[in-house]
Amino acid sequence: MISIVGPADKGRWNIFPNSYYRNLCSYTDYFEVIANEVPIIENLITLGTTSYQVIATGSQKILYSIDDINWQESHIFENLNPDL
Repeated sequence: MISIVGPADKGRWNIFPNSYYRNLCSYTDYFEVIANEVPIIENLITLGTTSYQVIATGSQKILYSIDDINWQESHIFENLNPDL
């Protein structure tokens, strides 16, 4: 069983993974959750029939994805299916 105690979003949290069924001992660790700024997409530029450039701003390094699985540092997407 794991108990997590802390504020609703960011700040200092406590985590209590309890080994109740093994030896009745517990361990406490502390960690901090930091909220990052969400980038803002300012523009989407067509570079041809299958390529696009994303213009985005943010205070942190931005990673880009079109499928939420594969991520890239480049803000240019090439060889996209024009039917999508």
